Order: sequence, then C-alpha cells, then structure tokens
Amino acid sequence: MHTYAYPSVMTRAKFLVSLVLGAVVVSTGPSANAGTQIIDDPDRDGQIGAALDITEVRVANNDRAIVTSIAFREVTGGDLALYYRPAGSARRDVVLVYSRHRARRDRNELRTVDGEQECAGLSVTWDRDADTARVRLPASCFHDGSYGDIRVRLITEIGGDADLAPSTPRGGWPWSAPIPRG
Repeated sequence: MHTYAYPSVMTRAKFLVSLVLGAVVVSTGPSANAGTQIIDDPDRDGQIGAALDITEVRVANNDRAIVTSIAFREVTGGDLALYYRPAGSARRDVVLVYSRHRARRDRNELRTVDGEQECAGLSVTWDRDADTARVRLPASCFHDGSYGDIRVRLITEIGGDADLAPSTPRGGWPWSAPIPRG
C-alpha cells in the first residue's frame, strides 16, 4: 500500500510565498527602460569646439512621444537638427525636428518630405545652466503615430562648424541602432 506524506506547514508557507512572488513578477510588466537608447559621443569630435559639442544623446521611444535629451559640453546659440525615421524604412520617411537657438528667441519646426508641418505639442527646451536640450516629438506628428522601432541621428551647427551624433572615427554619420517602441 502506498502512503502519501502531506506537506508540512512550512512547505505550504513557502509554496504560498513563491506563488505571491510569481504573481508580483508577472504583474510588473516590462522595465521602464524599454525603448530607451543612450548614444555616447566622443568629446570634441566635431569642428565645433566646446560650444554645442554633443556628449550624450538619450532617446526614449515612448508610446505617446519620442523624447530626446541631448547633453553638450556647453550650450550656446546655434542650430540643432534631429532626424528620425522608422527602422527599416526608406530615407524618404525621414522626419526632421529643427531648432534655431538664439539669445532672444528659439524657432522650432518639424519638416517632412512635404515641407514644414504643424505639430501640436512639439517642444524643444534648451537649458543653458545644465548644458542640455530636450526635444519632445508627439507620436501623432510622426507617421500619424503608426510606427514601431526608430533610428535617429543629430547635427549641431554654428556657422560652418558642426558636430554629428552618432559619428564614426572616419567622420561618418550613421543612423543609430534601432530603438524599440516601449
């Protein structure tokens, strides 16, 4: 005859704890960093000197907006252009956010192959004290919100001098790796 040994109280307690912990892990969902990429850019790699020299770019491809934070060695007046495109698409799908940063007034615009477009909620915020700029491109302004992974690249210009990100040691200007929508 086969006898069955009932689990002890301690074993039942461990089972319940593991069941609860498993439920917590399943309910937490994806990490907050899903859809975020950091692009480090070498110091003084462009012709621009310290002014508007890009040092780091952080791109968050969120559900409602693409938020790009750019760190510089020094924020001064100049131009910033961010190019966005869906990963795997043709170059004609590029969307450009262009910001002219001047002492008296900034001018921000969104451009596509069809020319300058209106975009409610587009913002470019320059912070001279923190040497950063933050660009928020609403999803509705980028392929009507119908996109997945994206690629980016940036350029800053002061007169004829420029800095590119990402950049290559030979001076190339590739697109970033795909950034998943998170």
